[in-house]
Amino acid sequence: MNNLVDENLSISEIRNIVSQRIYELINNHAAVSFNIEQLKKIHYYLFHDIYQNAGQLRKDNLFKKEQIIDNETVLYVNYQDIENYLKYDLETEKNYNYQGKTTEEILKHLAKFTANIWQAHPFLDGNTRTVAVFMIIYFKQLGFQPDNEVLKNNFSYFRNALVLSNCLGENMLPPYQYLIKFYENVLFAQNNELDIKEMFEFNENERRKR
Repeated sequence: MNNLVDENLSISEIRNIVSQRIYELINNHAAVSFNIEQLKKIHYYLFHDIYQNAGQLRKDNLFKKEQIIDNETVLYVNYQDIENYLKYDLETEKNYNYQGKTTEEILKHLAKFTANIWQAHPFLDGNTRTVAVFMIIYFKQLGFQPDNEVLKNNFSYFRNALVLSNCLGENMLPPYQYLIKFYENVLFAQNNELDIKEMFEFNENERRKR
């Protein structure tokens, strides 16, 4: 199904339009409100004249081949369960207390929260960019000064890290380490090498164990 409003829009044109809107949102939005309506509004703002269903929850189940996991799909949330799933995760995060937590605990928690709301994949297209905007706004609310250039320059790494974070790794635990490494750079000015090849090697090693 082609979800584009204008089929003549090129990928490059879409990226440029959405990049400008991302910049506008993250520089003008005050706080997150921990509800699905905010995610819908972010999605609509980013894609309102690009995707036909901008701001609307999907009404079908998704299956996307991901190269990073041997062209298999992440088990996205069933479309009928999206609202309940997101309500639970957003309410849980709203009540989470960061006080007294170590940097390691904070990073792992933020990685898990991001991976969870991304897995819901509430929209047909544009989910990763919507989640990215939501999280940057949230980081600012938490008192961080996120480096937006890290996200802009490593968007593919971020998305692949989200894919892997929703797959079972060694000892049946989701491998959040790549998303954590990414957030160390975004939030704590670390200089971790963000190499997608590492993720492919990880998946290959995991596949051999099966």
